[in-house]
Amino acid sequence: MKTSQKLLAVLAVVVALCALAVMSVIAAPAAPGLQIDKTVTPGIMKAVPNGVLTYTIVLSTTETDAMIGVVLTDTLPPLLRFGAWVEQPGDASVNGNQITWSGSVMGQVEFVFTALLPADQNTLRLLPPSITNIVQVTFPGGSGSASATTRFYRYIFLPLVTRNFTP
Repeated sequence: MKTSQKLLAVLAVVVALCALAVMSVIAAPAAPGLQIDKTVTPGIMKAVPNGVLTYTIVLSTTETDAMIGVVLTDTLPPLLRFGAWVEQPGDASVNGNQITWSGSVMGQVEFVFTALLPADQNTLRLLPPSITNIVQVTFPGGSGSASATTRFYRYIFLPLVTRNFTP
């Protein structure tokens, strides 16, 4: 095996191990001074009824003045339903599966909430292999987004075949 192939194999293992902990995509800054980060834990999970995903959204700015007029909208993907707030900033609200917030960002604003997988097995079977949740942020003069993805695995039960044998 060539050195470059070994390096790629090691890199693939490192990337896979990192994905087990948290899967996230960090978007580029929405505007000068505004950063949108979104993560989900677990990044890989068994699809079970009422399985819990925990989403964290962080809006941050390095500006000395507050960024005013920021609007956040996060609509949960189909088959997921809002669970509960872990950390709810100010006027953040939930209507069905849509989370909304508007306000100012000075330093950092963090949103942490849970989403639940379907409660019954029949609906759970409809889950795709992965779900990506996207948050949209708008403000005077710009907009941006960030996303986080969870991959699902399922167990496959194979029949056990036995044979009666008498010596």
